[in-house]
Amino acid sequence: MKKKFWIVLSLLILLVSIITISGCDNRPRIAGSFNSQSYGISVSGQGKVTAVPDLAVLSLGVQAQANTVAQAQNQANTSMNAVLNAVKAAGVADKDIQTSQYSVQQLVTYNNNGQQTVIGYQVVNSVTVKVHTVANIGSIIDAAAQAGGDNTRVNSVSFTINDPTPYEMQARDLAVADAKDKATQLAKQAGVRLGRVFYISESGGFNPPTPLPVAVAPSASGSTPISVGTNDVIVNVQISYGIG
Repeated sequence: MKKKFWIVLSLLILLVSIITISGCDNRPRIAGSFNSQSYGISVSGQGKVTAVPDLAVLSLGVQAQANTVAQAQNQANTSMNAVLNAVKAAGVADKDIQTSQYSVQQLVTYNNNGQQTVIGYQVVNSVTVKVHTVANIGSIIDAAAQAGGDNTRVNSVSFTINDPTPYEMQARDLAVADAKDKATQLAKQAGVRLGRVFYISESGGFNPPTPLPVAVAPSASGSTPISVGTNDVIVNVQISYGIG
């Protein structure tokens, strides 16, 4: 009995010691899984770099209509070959031309009784063209339109950055600096010391702009006016700092 008494007493003393030590620890604790928002300072930062596009992406092709499929295809093929030859003569390499659409459709009409009548066939052939010398985009559009004649279709044009990596790196530096400035200000206002980073995530980056439709309307000088403009590369970060 005496032995059991001393064992129970020792366990009680040990339990009291653990509770006492835990009670003296005033550091915040997190129950369950780690959550970056449970303590510290969490801020967002954004970095933006504006760049001049160095690559134009042009969507163009031909559309032909005739009484038979064969006739429509022959017209489309003749016009498309002329368009491609003109684009290549303007300095576009074969590797920068890719077929994006080819379709053959039946054209029909309906009378008052809902009866269908075939009136012909339509062939559409489109390509995507990459133009690395963006200043030439207007003259390339004009050359394609002249070569393909009335069958030519210029669908859209967009300007992008061939290699956005250097701009993304600059934007990332700016985003992290922006987040740190915000966290430093918050820590100062709250009267705490800014600690180490324990959480960081990134979003954003370069998103190519949506292609814009182009109306082929040559200016008085004979060249279609195209404005390149600029593109923004934006990086967002979320950073959490410890506090002391």
